[in-house]
Amino acid sequence: MAPHSSGLGMLTLVVGLSLLAITSVRAAEGAAAIPDVDVDTDPRFFPFAMPLEQDLVGAANVTGWLEKPAGKGGFVRIENGRLVDGAGKRLRLLGMNVCFSGNFPTREEAEQTARRLAALGINCVRFHHLDMQKEPSGIWDRNYDDARHLSAEMLDRLDYFIHQLKQNGVYSDLNLRVMHKYTEADGFGEDRPGTDKGVDNYLPAMIELQKQYARMLLTHRNPYTGNRYVDEPAVALVEITNENSLYSLWNEGGLLSRFTGEGLSRLPTRYTDPLREKWNAWLRERYATAATLREAWTGAAHQVTDEAFAARDVPILQGELSAYGRAALADAGRFLVQVVGDYMRQMDRFLKEDLAVKAPVIGTQIGFGTPLDQAGLDVIDVHSYWHHPLFLGQPWQDPWVVMQQALVNHPVGAMAVFGLGLEGKPLVCSEYCHPFPNVFAAEQVPITAAYGAFQDMDGLIYFAWSHERQNLRDLAISPFFDHHPHVAKLVTLPFASALFVRGDVEAARRTLQVTLPSDGLAAALGTEELFMLFHRTMVEQGRDAFFSAMPPQVIEQMLGATEIRTLPPAAFKLEPREMLLSRLRMRLGDAYELPSGGLPEDGVYVCDTGQLRWDASEPGRGYLTVDTPRAKGAVGFVGGRTIKLGPLTVSVGDTFLDGFAVVTLVAVEGEIGRPGFRGLLSCVGHVQNRGQKWKDAQKNSLAELGQGPPLAEGIRADISLEGPQGLRAWALEPTGERREELPVEEVGGGLLLRTGPQYRTLWYELATE
Repeated sequence: MAPHSSGLGMLTLVVGLSLLAITSVRAAEGAAAIPDVDVDTDPRFFPFAMPLEQDLVGAANVTGWLEKPAGKGGFVRIENGRLVDGAGKRLRLLGMNVCFSGNFPTREEAEQTARRLAALGINCVRFHHLDMQKEPSGIWDRNYDDARHLSAEMLDRLDYFIHQLKQNGVYSDLNLRVMHKYTEADGFGEDRPGTDKGVDNYLPAMIELQKQYARMLLTHRNPYTGNRYVDEPAVALVEITNENSLYSLWNEGGLLSRFTGEGLSRLPTRYTDPLREKWNAWLRERYATAATLREAWTGAAHQVTDEAFAARDVPILQGELSAYGRAALADAGRFLVQVVGDYMRQMDRFLKEDLAVKAPVIGTQIGFGTPLDQAGLDVIDVHSYWHHPLFLGQPWQDPWVVMQQALVNHPVGAMAVFGLGLEGKPLVCSEYCHPFPNVFAAEQVPITAAYGAFQDMDGLIYFAWSHERQNLRDLAISPFFDHHPHVAKLVTLPFASALFVRGDVEAARRTLQVTLPSDGLAAALGTEELFMLFHRTMVEQGRDAFFSAMPPQVIEQMLGATEIRTLPPAAFKLEPREMLLSRLRMRLGDAYELPSGGLPEDGVYVCDTGQLRWDASEPGRGYLTVDTPRAKGAVGFVGGRTIKLGPLTVSVGDTFLDGFAVVTLVAVEGEIGRPGFRGLLSCVGHVQNRGQKWKDAQKNSLAELGQGPPLAEGIRADISLEGPQGLRAWALEPTGERREELPVEEVGGGLLLRTGPQYRTLWYELATE
């Protein structure tokens, strides 16, 4: 979730403290795993940094996996519900977001960033928050106050960056409307809360401004590629709007509206009257007379009078409409779906017919939009964070907390959104992160890449590479999202690229399909807060998806049946953990249908291809294994375990975080355990800044950030490989250069090497004869 500027005040404190109380037990569990040790003097830790100006080489550089230039064979398109490149080959996008001034690096920074991303196996950059600010952190010309003038300098920087990415095999995802608040110069000068999200779904003048911006940006010709962006094959996706929800703006009693302090009732009537007019026109089309409307809304405390119906004066604001009963609110839900869907379809047509955009189009994210209004778009998009920071005062300011939990102990956690795709459409998660200072962050990349591939997703884009170009040289890891200095995540990216982009992890063989009744779901949106419908709480908190959380009354309403109460609750519950076993997708239909699934009683989830195994059988000691011919990994609380993955055996010793470690081996050449194999081994645990100080015993906030370069834990592990006649191994510099050869010995029919802090590295190169 990108930063925003809404004032929260006391509401934020109340909501934040409530959420903190909900997660206090889990937080204590995580905090107990962080020892009270001075990491600065602990011999297990050593400095490890990957400065942007130092190119990666050798086994640490997998840029050869990417086709260059991006879009070489033609435009990205959709075939059989999946993204393919111009040659018709399956295309999966493993990406990074850039935000604010991070969109506009200098030429040197653009060249270095493009090389670094490609070297790590990243093949997509999502350009986010282009539109929030004026130059130098945004695309708007500083000499104007409106949304009609782009900065020539910022455009030139953006053009050169996209050109460099393309040359290195990296596609672009262009976001259009993200968070620009319209000004008096745009024709909207009234004092109002929020950033005009939701209102811009129906107010014609705001929609027209969105079209103007899209035209200016997308029909601009990049002088370095020679193409307009509508004609650029290296543009893989175009997004209409980011995290934009009329539903939450209308539902002022919901969690999101309470959190942001926004709502339709807080806006001047100029902004709400057009919605009321649309609503009353919709009612008159649906109900011929006031009498038929009263009959449909029978039993409510208030009834619509003939005069109100004739005058088109039936209220639409939720606080006023709620007195007319649940049937009225259900109709409001149906109406909102139509309004948002009309907006999405209008923008989609404009992009494709008026501007001739070639790239597939995303509307907005499920959890802000719904499957109903996104069904007409090319691609379904979701966002999720494993314990997004909670702000207890003002947004994006101290005090804040980041919960200390390991995802491996809570299947499937934030990845529940990976099951929210619509059958027959590509599915992308365009924002995902385990925010710093979560101490288990090394698990983020390998787990998400493994299950993203297994769920047959088309895109997985981490949030974010950088928010500000001025910080690209910083070596310290900062709260909360930037990946470029977070070495625990960086060294696992080639492994992730192999799983996801190269396709080492096979897609699920079996699909579990959930059918949602279109009308019932639309009606439910008027009476249930959107986040609570699709998730137990806000999507950032990493809770389960709505399948396991939907209140019985919502299911009852969706089914439109009264006899539901006589059926067992289990008949209407699908755990998101099903997605650890099979592919999970939704479809829209007339009736609510759940497939027959079933979870293992022992807490060990083996996917239907056999390549992924998530063991949550021991509370607080979960771990995951990946076993494919060219990529193998052990993630989580693997200390004290001996894990055999085909010819590879991994035995990890004690670690700083009670046995938590991430050990991955990816074949750069050949196949693991075969002659001619060459691979990259990563061994990662805890990483933090030098001089970093926790605020208190909970260890979920920082008193002092500390400095770079980060201090990384050296993982002690025995790595044994069977099969090859000879094995050599080298400890690598952060750049991937060979530094020191490790001794290899024959033990029990295999070749054994031992990693540890004495080598002062997070990755190693292995090669067989």
